[in-house]
Amino acid sequence: MTMTIETVFVVIPARNESALISRCLRSLELAVEVLQYGPAPPSVHIVVVLDRCTDDTAELVSSFGWVDTVEVDAGSVGVARSVGVASALARLQVETDRAWIANTDADSAVPPQWLVEQVRLANSGADVVIGSVSPVMADLTDDLADAWHRVRRRRSPAGHVHGANLGFRASSYIVAGGFTSEALHEDVSLVARMSAASAAVCSSLDIDVTTSGRKQNRLSGGYASYLHDGSLVSRAFSEDLTG
Repeated sequence: MTMTIETVFVVIPARNESALISRCLRSLELAVEVLQYGPAPPSVHIVVVLDRCTDDTAELVSSFGWVDTVEVDAGSVGVARSVGVASALARLQVETDRAWIANTDADSAVPPQWLVEQVRLANSGADVVIGSVSPVMADLTDDLADAWHRVRRRRSPAGHVHGANLGFRASSYIVAGGFTSEALHEDVSLVARMSAASAAVCSSLDIDVTTSGRKQNRLSGGYASYLHDGSLVSRAFSEDLTG
């Protein structure tokens, strides 16, 4: 029997994101507001995990009085996400089947219906919701933007796991063992373990999250590497040849 979601936590790891964290939180503020329009809306709590921040990210986050913060000295997105979810679970006052953990990144902006769609899918039986991401086109050169659009037109983004657009039932997270300390692909690993534990995984193309297209990757192999190290252009060229 599917359990109705009563509480939503949003977990956001942040490391020196003073340039973009306010945009992220403003988008979340709107998403929370839209969620409240529905009947018997769940309570929502936002947790930002400040990981080795040496800029004024913490001060900017503190100006959003409805956001909670946790500080860590990990330099690892896997650890930061894990600590953020642990903080949420420690405050849980409902059954874990009735709690939903939505995840995004500090350099991203969620669409207004982001939480509404995740909760709708969860209440329909989903234990995991995987959403798509798109870069800010102004961050890309014309050639890169063209390559990105060509790949997107030919290849559906459904099923590609991104920590910037991922939600799951708290009970499924616990059964799967949670985020690990991996510095890369901690999100992919978690979803694989959830799926192996028979969690109901759903992909949605209706809640595309906009994320930074910056060149400076926090970790080699991440999204910035895909956009700027030649992988994107090579994929677009290869798919042009194969049709």
